[in-house]
Amino acid sequence: MEQSIGRVGHTLIQKLIYLLQEGMGVRLGYRFKMYMHGPYSADLWGDLTQLRDYRALNIDADPSGYGYRITTGPVLGNVVANQEQRLASVRPTIERLLDVLGGAPVRRLEILATAHFASASLKRLGKAADARAVAKAVCALKPHLAEQEVVDGYHDLASAGLAP
Repeated sequence: MEQSIGRVGHTLIQKLIYLLQEGMGVRLGYRFKMYMHGPYSADLWGDLTQLRDYRALNIDADPSGYGYRITTGPVLGNVVANQEQRLASVRPTIERLLDVLGGAPVRRLEILATAHFASASLKRLGKAADARAVAKAVCALKPHLAEQEVVDGYHDLASAGLAP
């Protein structure tokens, strides 16, 4: 029996996994680069496509023309059962991240994930990574974002213990 996960888009999945890995420290082995809507991993999208190919997920274009409609496939139960012990060990971390994000819209996830990515990049370069410096770096990459909303997002990351 298929169950709907809801209207989940590629951008949402990318940002959630990025923040789970880089912000919460759950090592998943994905490498991210900056892309149009923030950090992106081609390997992650490849894994989701592979789950579709194994019939663990169905990934269809949303009829509205925006995003994806993702439902569980007929063999998802087998995939989950094989990973149950690993999932149990990270479940509290995943639940904490979902509590922090609280159903945030994709734009908000873009801000949070990009602010995290920019902060980590600035620190690797030995540069200041305070909220204003991070906001300037993010807005240089993404002029459609307002500096104050990035500053607020950075402060929210720090308050949640997700800042690098």
